[in-house]
Amino acid sequence: MDGRFLRELEGHYWPGNVRELQNCIERAFYTGTGNVLTDASAYFDSIDEPKSSKHQARAFNGTLDELEGRNVETVLKDCGGDVCLAAEKLGISRASMYRRLKKYGINSKEASGRLS
Repeated sequence: MDGRFLRELEGHYWPGNVRELQNCIERAFYTGTGNVLTDASAYFDSIDEPKSSKHQARAFNGTLDELEGRNVETVLKDCGGDVCLAAEKLGISRASMYRRLKKYGINSKEASGRLS
C-alpha cells in the first residue's frame, strides 16, 4: 500500500462503518494489478457523494488497527455508550463489538460519561 492509497482512505468519509473500509481494501487487493495498492478512490462505493461539512477529512498517520479503534470509540460515544446500538451502526454483531472494545481497551461506561 503506498502513501497515496492510505491518504485517500484517510480523506474519504467513512460513515461509522468499519466493514465498508474493510471491503474497500479487500476489493482493491483482489482486483488490483501488481503488488502495491495505489488508487483507493477507484474502490469507494460512494466516491461521488459530497462530504458533509460536519465530517471533514482529518489527517491520520496511524495504522489501520488504530484507525479502526478510533472509529469504534467515536461511534460508541455517538451512541452514548450503548454497545448494541454502536454495533448495529458499525454493521457488526454485539459479540464482535465486545471483542473490539477489549482489543482496543475501550470502556463503554467511559464513552457514555457514566463512571459508576
